Amino acid sequence: MHDPKQISGEMQMFNRIIGTAFVLGAIALASCRTADYAADQLNDAEADVTAGRYTLALGKMNYYVTQQTPYGERARKTINSNEKLKATIPRYYKELLNSAYSIARLSEVGRQIPAMAQFGLIGKDAETELLRYADQYALESYRNGRYKVDLSHDISLYPSLQSPEIGSEIFLASLEKAKGDSAPDPYLVKSIFSVVANEGKNSPKSKLVLQSLPEMRISKAQMQEVVAPLFPEQARKILADRSVSVRLFVSPEDRLLYEDLSSKLRDISPNISLVSGSEQATVSIFVKKLQWEERQAPSMVQPVMYAQHEVDLLSAVLLMPKNATYIYDVSTGGVQINYAFEVKAAMKNEKPFDDLIRNKIVREWKICSNARIQNVFGGVQPASFVANSHMQQMCNGGSSAVSVDQLRDAAISEVVKTIRKIPVIDKAASIR
Repeated sequence: MHDPKQISGEMQMFNRIIGTAFVLGAIALASCRTADYAADQLNDAEADVTAGRYTLALGKMNYYVTQQTPYGERARKTINSNEKLKATIPRYYKELLNSAYSIARLSEVGRQIPAMAQFGLIGKDAETELLRYADQYALESYRNGRYKVDLSHDISLYPSLQSPEIGSEIFLASLEKAKGDSAPDPYLVKSIFSVVANEGKNSPKSKLVLQSLPEMRISKAQMQEVVAPLFPEQARKILADRSVSVRLFVSPEDRLLYEDLSSKLRDISPNISLVSGSEQATVSIFVKKLQWEERQAPSMVQPVMYAQHEVDLLSAVLLMPKNATYIYDVSTGGVQINYAFEVKAAMKNEKPFDDLIRNKIVREWKICSNARIQNVFGGVQPASFVANSHMQQMCNGGSSAVSVDQLRDAAISEVVKTIRKIPVIDKAASIR
């Protein structure tokens, strides 16, 4: 009987040789294609410049013009060598601004404008005019509803969106979004509380945030880092309301099961803690093991042999002695667990929870290993290549040997999924 770990290691060794070669080849090919694409784009752009197709040329060079790379230098040299092309830039950027489908895309284009001025591709007057145009376009798009804007967007380029009236509208929209999202954007939350910090704790916006705070599903970490410095009492109360203390009972008594369940319960959410002794608990959970049967199929090793004419031609000619045989071992096995658990919970002001879990988990595994070449005289040498497509199919997707412990962990995870359905646990778990 072969050692599965030794078998797996040997097969992985020659698979890694082939895999590494493939990956390195793919990386080299991708690098060549990237370089070729950039060169082709710039070659096409220069041909467009010669033909007087300036807008088309700028479209092909736009990605490169503000880069500190040889491609960027080449694109800028092409622009600076043709005044008509250079004069087309302001009109081209207005077209880009007009086609921006969101405030984020508009800002992406807008940030290129100062960079173009920095490289001397547009003058100061053109830069000022384009930024003014971007600001006007952002304002119009916001007012006609084309753009949805909130504090998660960078609006630093647009003075018109920072006026008191529009700034208040954007703040209210941001607050509504933070209240409606199950997991608000951390940057959005931080921006909302930055506004409150700037305007003061007694401002109208501050009062609106305080009213909305219980509805905002802000994570525990953000509650501590962003909210607590401004509203310590409110943050403390909300965190206390979210916190759930659990007293866990396991029967029949099983220390390992208790520890595994406890660990996975804590991982559900930082709002969940386990208590012991005389401490008060929000919920008492009772897990009763009704069935646990482990079955492990005996491991089997079966050799697979290919005559030389069955091996891929090139490998057979270069890597095998005449009339040799290619041999490798296929090891198989399997594990099964049948289990059943009863999960009950008791808590104040809530209906008792009662659920039954009954399932089985089956895992089979297969390992190809010990690839070797045996010559006609009985001598054996290791084989570092895959024999043919049949072997490739046989061994692809092979897995390492599966242990009962791995299935045990999967079964316990299913128990924890059921525990998560308990209303107070589910509420705590919904906010990280």
